Amino acid sequence: MSMLEEELKLFEEKKAQLKEEYPNGGYVIIKSSEILGVWNTRQDAIKTGVEKFGNTPFLVKNIDDTDKAINTFSRNLAFV
Repeated sequence: MSMLEEELKLFEEKKAQLKEEYPNGGYVIIKSSEILGVWNTRQDAIKTGVEKFGNTPFLVKNIDDTDKAINTFSRNLAFV
């Protein structure tokens, strides 16, 4: 299984439900089979994901995503 494949699959399964629950959009955090929540900004979602999961891969995806990859983080990130 490739990196974040499980997370992407879960996102696709829950995408319609997330859009219904969050009609104004937002950024969802998914790690393995856990949806951590939805944040208003991508930066807030990434910061929370790093605080919760540390330096491990997790998915941050725009609920209204156009399936365009922006970037992948694989290093320690510091938020000041």
